[in-house]
Parts: sequence; C-alpha cells; structure tokens
Amino acid sequence: MQTIAERKQYVATLTNEAFLLRCSCADLKKIRTSVLEQLNKRYKWTRNPKYGGLNRGFTDQELNTFFAACKNERATTMFLLQRYLGLRIGEVVRIKLSDLDLDHRKLYIFTEKARQPDCLYLHDDALRTLLTWLRNHQSQLRQQAYVFPGQLDGHASPHWLANQFRYTMSTIDINRTYGHSDPCGTHNRKRTLNRLTTHSFRHYFIRKLWKTTKDQMLVMKLARHRKFTSTQTYLQVQQEDMDTAMHLAFQTTEPLTEQDDTPTTLLNTT
Repeated sequence: MQTIAERKQYVATLTNEAFLLRCSCADLKKIRTSVLEQLNKRYKWTRNPKYGGLNRGFTDQELNTFFAACKNERATTMFLLQRYLGLRIGEVVRIKLSDLDLDHRKLYIFTEKARQPDCLYLHDDALRTLLTWLRNHQSQLRQQAYVFPGQLDGHASPHWLANQFRYTMSTIDINRTYGHSDPCGTHNRKRTLNRLTTHSFRHYFIRKLWKTTKDQMLVMKLARHRKFTSTQTYLQVQQEDMDTAMHLAFQTTEPLTEQDDTPTTLLNTT
C-alpha cells in the first residue's frame, strides 16, 4: 500500500516532461495503461442507484401542490424554468440577459455536464414565465448581467435555491426519504436521500417528453445528453402505471364491498 507521499511523488514523476521525453514508446504505452487502470478502479461506478425503482420525478399533482406552497417569487420562477426547460440548478441560476433572444424564442445556454453551448426553444409556458419576471423587475435588471441576480453581486446562489426547495418541501407532505448516503464531506457525515430534489424537475421534463414523442434521439437531444444511456436513467416507469398494471392483471370478480374492513380500520389499534 502506497503512502500519500509516495503517490504524490509518483504523480510528480509522470508529469515531469523531461522524464517523459526520455521514455521509449513502449514505456509510454505501459504508463498510459497503468494510469487508465488506476482511473477505472478509482472512478468506475459499480453501485446500483440507491433509490431502486422509485420514480424521482414529480407527478402533475405533486407539482401543483409544490407551486401552491412556494411563496418566493424568484425561486418560483426558477423552479418553473427548470420544469419547462429541464434546466439543472447550476444552469438556471446562471442565465444571463444576453443569453435571451425573446424575438426568436431562444435561450442560449452552456450545458454543465457536456461542457458545450446549446440553444433551447422557449415554448409558451417558458416564455410567459420569463416575460412576467422581466416585466415585474425591469428597473432592477437594467444594471444587471444575470436574469436572477444575487443579493450582493453576481447571480443567485444554487445553495440558496436548494434551501428554498427544502423549505417548501418541509411545508407539504409529498416527499419520501429512501436512505442515506455514504459518509462524505469534511465532517464525514451521511446525507439524507430524498426522492424529490431540485433535479426532480428535470426528471419530470424528460419523462414528459418521452411520453409525448417516444423518440429516443429527439428526447436525448432535448435533454442535452451525449448518449441515450444517460437519458434512460430518467425514463423510469411511473408508480401509477405499475399500480394500474397490477390492478388490471389481477382484477378479481369479487371487488371489495363496503362491508369489508378498510386499511385505516385495520391499522387503528387505539
């Protein structure tokens, strides 16, 4: 087992240009193979998603409940754009006024994961949401670069938006905790894993596109993914669809009657 100092020395050796220039072609191939093996061991994803078959996207009813409870105008506008355009939290807070082409209904955005520029079409709901925000805050945004400026400078903080989401979720009862993460962070603490997060708006967006089009290439492009395998992680079967399938497959000729005990009655032990 190498110590940290030995690992640092090894990396320093590999990044030494003079050392690499002295290596033969065969030695360089061996070094490349060794580095790739170490990277695969370190970063290869081997665990299954901890949420299993849970649908991590919002349902229409859950969305209505959430937006009825969210009282902060700025946060609500950003959440709506996440819902309508499938934006990640880091993308929605960084939208600049110069990124908007309202005449042609376009939003030019730099996709975080793919590290490349993209152009999104502003459909009616997305355009109406943006116009309402810009109209209500026109005087405040004249000297700003960002559509959603921060309290002091720059753009709104993703941490602030995530806190607004958690606060809103604490006022309603639609979320579910499905586990805890591995210990991480400076304090080596476990994080609570909830079914619904700010990324659930993106799950909803991609799932809705798939149900509407059933076109793999189109949905992949609109989700701004490089591979359809990335898109597939969002296309989980809805719980409602599974419930309906179970009901139809095992439908009985003797349905429950009013005389049968209800689940609430059976569970009531007081």
